[in-house]
Amino acid sequence: MSLVSLCSHAQVPSAEQKEQIKLVETYSSQVEQYYQQGLFKKALAEKAFQFRKEFLGEKHPDTLESQNNLAEIYKSLGRLSKALPLLEKGYRIRSDVLGEKHPDTLTNLSNFALIYKELGEINKAIKHLEKLVKGVEHLRSGDLSAENRQALFKKWVPSYFGLSYLYIAQSRFEDAFRLAELSKARTLLESLAAKRAAQESGLSKAEQDTLQDYEIRLASFNNQIGKALQDNRLNDRVRLETDKNQLIVELTQFE
Repeated sequence: MSLVSLCSHAQVPSAEQKEQIKLVETYSSQVEQYYQQGLFKKALAEKAFQFRKEFLGEKHPDTLESQNNLAEIYKSLGRLSKALPLLEKGYRIRSDVLGEKHPDTLTNLSNFALIYKELGEINKAIKHLEKLVKGVEHLRSGDLSAENRQALFKKWVPSYFGLSYLYIAQSRFEDAFRLAELSKARTLLESLAAKRAAQESGLSKAEQDTLQDYEIRLASFNNQIGKALQDNRLNDRVRLETDKNQLIVELTQFE
């Protein structure tokens, strides 16, 4: 809904309000243009954000969009201390309005977690990225098609690996390995599931059974590797990793 239509639902805007509305629309248009052109210094969008906040309220999607744009501009300028509170506030509002596990909320969470990383506040970055992983895993557990499940996880793979790197920076090698393995397993299993869903109608019963068997065996290897890691059984882990890699080679040759 535009600012004009929103105001018309509430009351007929005065001539002064119409000018203010026109001004904020102009600001918003210029900000978008500057942002796309990379002219970040011209894109400090405080006025557009403040106008939208005043006319639409801080919880309106357009206001949150302006707030996020402003934060990203500050981030691009290296003004992380200005970007961080905007992203944190946007996260709190989205959590209240959409829920903590909504994709938009998780995007906000990822954004300010990465700012903490850039500021060198590793513990805070890890805390928020761990919360992100829990949220993504919750979304994955929903009733999604194989294609949607794969697309959903693909979006968050960099965050999973980013958290792994932070674990390594703190010498939390087991946590890093476990999360990296989870990421690889998710990507491969969901790619496989999507492939099976797309090809199922063209596969024979024997081929469908073979493909499903690969899924089961791969999931079993991942579980066994995780258990070996947890129990500190290095030799078993190496053997299981070798067997798993051989299975993956066979899988990539399956047609």
